[in-house]
Amino acid sequence: MRASMLILSILLVGCGPKTDGSTDTDGIIVDDTDDTIVADTDVDDTDDTTVDDTDLLDTDTGVLDTDIADTDVVDTDVADTDVVDTDVVDTDIADTDVVDTDVADTDTGATDTDPVILVDSDSDGTVDALDCAPNDSAIHPGAAEVCDGVDNNCAGGVDDGLPTFTYYLDDDGDGFGDVGMAVISCQAPADHVLDATDCDDSEGARFPGAPELCGQELDCNPSTVAVCATRFSDVHPIFRSNCTPCHSTGGSGGHNIASSNISTAYTQSQRSSTTSPGHTVGYASLVRVRNGSMPAGGGCTGNPVTDAGHAACLTASEQASLQAWLDDGQLQ
Repeated sequence: MRASMLILSILLVGCGPKTDGSTDTDGIIVDDTDDTIVADTDVDDTDDTTVDDTDLLDTDTGVLDTDIADTDVVDTDVADTDVVDTDVVDTDIADTDVVDTDVADTDTGATDTDPVILVDSDSDGTVDALDCAPNDSAIHPGAAEVCDGVDNNCAGGVDDGLPTFTYYLDDDGDGFGDVGMAVISCQAPADHVLDATDCDDSEGARFPGAPELCGQELDCNPSTVAVCATRFSDVHPIFRSNCTPCHSTGGSGGHNIASSNISTAYTQSQRSSTTSPGHTVGYASLVRVRNGSMPAGGGCTGNPVTDAGHAACLTASEQASLQAWLDDGQLQ
């Protein structure tokens, strides 16, 4: 009898209502203690305050229980740890250690728009960073190159692109240079000329075309040595030896052409002649020698051949010297 009652009690309990409020119509006891909430690892549930989990799966039986409602599960602080993709963060986007003032950012391709102050100290239109002479407005890229020994256009060369010439040292300043002292330049250095034909760069009176003087080769042409001009100093001895008795102190004829003082004698020779109007005393003297009237009382004919051997008469050479002096302009 006791055994029969025990069996009956067990059957009654099995047929009673479920403790979680659901009704099991098929008579099978469903154990929900192991139900598992399947979390969506790809969804951020941080905004959900109540999760209505109507599709719970019974992991013990494999049966989808659609009747059980979990109304007490509140998911307010569930963080989906898989939402944060550690590969999404680009550590190259922010570069807190590098200050890039004027270079494009190679990571992003963007151009740095930070303001850069450009200085042009000499106001020549070229900033100092690109100007080879930032304090000289005449020197900058694009400037005209001039012949001054300076790199005017900042191209890296001095006087580059300018025509050059060969100049020669003119040490004596006569306008003619020494061929052995050449300099190539875009302009003539001091004391240099383009000519290179000076035969003596130490003597300013000697150069091609220079006027010749007696006994001196000055025109750089040895074949054109000038014959010395006859001067009064060359004929004064003739007057002294042949005319002294009359024309040294007494002033015969109004002159003293035979004075021992050569300056006085020359001055006397340039006086106007009374015997040869329009001419000098010096000129008249040769006229009278040739007509035999001088030297006075010498018995001369004026013909050197005829007068040869007469000491008082002038020789052919002496007469030639007087003629040369007259021809050369009666130089002192």
